Amino acid sequence: MEYVIFSIDNWNNSGASYKAEKTFNYDDMLYNVHTKKLIGCYKGQLEVSYITPLDHFNRLRRYGFFNQQECFLKIIIQGNNMLAYDLDSGKYLGRMEKLPAEKAIQYEGWTYHPEQYAYYVIL
Repeated sequence: MEYVIFSIDNWNNSGASYKAEKTFNYDDMLYNVHTKKLIGCYKGQLEVSYITPLDHFNRLRRYGFFNQQECFLKIIIQGNNMLAYDLDSGKYLGRMEKLPAEKAIQYEGWTYHPEQYAYYVIL
């Protein structure tokens, strides 16, 4: 499976977040997929992020909610491995690994998946 982890432009603006999430929910229903809300840290800055299947992300791009984002993480799951790539450049970034919270938050970038109660970092 291939997924994309992304944030939206102006994620901390409640109006922008509300509009984006309503759009994501509508599209999820339309295409029978599940875009999940995550919490992340990118370059030391806390942000709301999302994960969705790659093919669905390509449909969501047309709405323009993330035109100003620097990086989209493409996650490829192969068996027990989660491989991370920069979606646009294709550059391999490393393996995503689950770490305890106290270790994960020491990194400049991490992702917290609330449904799994798990923190992930790229190593």
